[in-house]
Amino acid sequence: MDEYPKLIKDATDENNQGALRAFSHTRDVEGRHSELYKKAMNDMLAERLSKYYVCQVCRYISEDNLPENCPVCGSVKAKFKLVK
Repeated sequence: MDEYPKLIKDATDENNQGALRAFSHTRDVEGRHSELYKKAMNDMLAERLSKYYVCQVCRYISEDNLPENCPVCGSVKAKFKLVK
C-alpha cells in the first residue's frame, strides 16, 4: 500500500480521473482487507463465524452487516454478495 500515495498524486497531477478513482478505491479496499484478515484469524481461534458481504463493483468487504451503500465506491446494497 506504500505505492498508492505516489500513484494517486501522479493521477491527480495528470488530471486522470479514472486512474485517480481506481487507485483511491483500491487503496481503501486493500486497507479494509488487511483489517479483516487480522480479525478473521482471531475469529478462527475463537471459533466465531461471521458473514461477509462483498461489493461486486470494487470488492470492498463488509462484515456481518450489509451496508446501504458501499463506503468505497457508493454502490447500492443490491451490488453486494453474501459469502459463506
